[in-house]
Amino acid sequence: MDNFITFYIEVDDLQASLDKIGEDGGSTIVPPTEIAPGVGSIAMFLDPAQNAIGLYAQSPDWDGVMPPKVDAPPVVHFELGGSDAATLEDFYTKNFGWQINAVDMPDGVPYRLVQQAGEYGIGGGIFQHMEGMPPNEPGIAIGVDDLQGYLDKAVSLGGTALMQPGDIPGGFGSIAIFNDISGNRISLFAPPVNN
Repeated sequence: MDNFITFYIEVDDLQASLDKIGEDGGSTIVPPTEIAPGVGSIAMFLDPAQNAIGLYAQSPDWDGVMPPKVDAPPVVHFELGGSDAATLEDFYTKNFGWQINAVDMPDGVPYRLVQQAGEYGIGGGIFQHMEGMPPNEPGIAIGVDDLQGYLDKAVSLGGTALMQPGDIPGGFGSIAIFNDISGNRISLFAPPVNN
């Protein structure tokens, strides 16, 4: 893997989670590893579609201090793709208790919305790979107020536009997509405009 995007799921017990993941078709790629005393530990796994996902377990000694928030566009959505979206839905529901709802997309692509969980969690989506789509890798979407402006800025800084701004079928908002300078696929998302 030269480059990839991942996200982390917070769990209470890394090894117990990895054991369950292994029973359900996933595999460990990074065993439990402390990241810093008093902060916590991480691990990573491959899901049945070979998406690399992280796990995080907070240290019991953590003081609860979070870095200050900044005024910048936040990551608002993640996506996981695979050749069998139903298998991924089952895997994540069994392992993490995610609430997932099927959405009928006008283009016929099976898509499932993952409900936001916890104080810091973001929602996401699980989709069925179609012919011509890039290989399996988690994706993220950054919430912005000016799709074209942020897409143009990404390109001016060495990124490559993959999709010009356009509406998401079903009235969910608008999206543009680019590769960053390392080749990571990033989506820009703008919520629907209320009339």
